[in-house]
Amino acid sequence: MADRFYPSDPADAEVENGIWIHPSDDDTGSYRYKVNDRGYPFDPSAVIIAVDGACRGNGNPWARAAYGIYFGPRNWWNECQTLDNSERGSRNWTSQRAELWAALRALRKAHSLRARWDPNGDDDDDLEKVIVKADSEYVVKGMTKWVHKWLDNGWTNCKGLPVINADLFTKLVQQVRTLRGIGVEVLFWHVPRERNWQADELANDALDEEDDDEH
Repeated sequence: MADRFYPSDPADAEVENGIWIHPSDDDTGSYRYKVNDRGYPFDPSAVIIAVDGACRGNGNPWARAAYGIYFGPRNWWNECQTLDNSERGSRNWTSQRAELWAALRALRKAHSLRARWDPNGDDDDDLEKVIVKADSEYVVKGMTKWVHKWLDNGWTNCKGLPVINADLFTKLVQQVRTLRGIGVEVLFWHVPRERNWQADELANDALDEEDDDEH
């Protein structure tokens, strides 16, 4: 369904360019590249979007969840929101469902972003690649490995049981296909939690703000 992003050097894979985070041109195979104000080359046709979900009371009926999406420093596309119970479906909120919602929301925003993509202000680049950066192995493996078998098996697992969170994985699959249909490739990148602190902070900020509003 989607491929994994494997940078040659994870420490240098992200290049900050103004309010955007791009992959290094070495990691995308792009024939075009630009350089940021520090002289680092990057692929202007690709964007890295960091995502994370947060859940308090994990799995309980009273659980609360939120997501965070990080495009870059001071970027107006950054987003953090609590998740309404109407979006919960038939399952209680969990960290995994919050993380899936974060990835889904990021891809929906990427679809809107494509028509407005102009990271250098020169109207010279098209958005051709979206890299979803997550510290959730569940999300990354789910969309790059397990989903193929789930689709073949009608959304049942190896034990013949319904896949947990199939509703959200189905929506993610649809969104990946939609982006592919307009020429945008989607990759998923698994990183350690400490390398995803911005999205994590956004998700938890949303829950903290809700706590403050209730007191």
